[in-house]
Amino acid sequence: MNTEYTAVIKREGKWWIGWIQEIPGVNCQERTYYNRA
Repeated sequence: MNTEYTAVIKREGKWWIGWIQEIPGVNCQERTYYNRA
């Protein structure tokens, strides 16, 4: 089984936010781009 997901990362003011488009409720935020998992 091959499952693909789309990660979206964008800047909102002083924060970087990210989410997985295919999974509702999966999101994160960090103050710097380099703190992301």
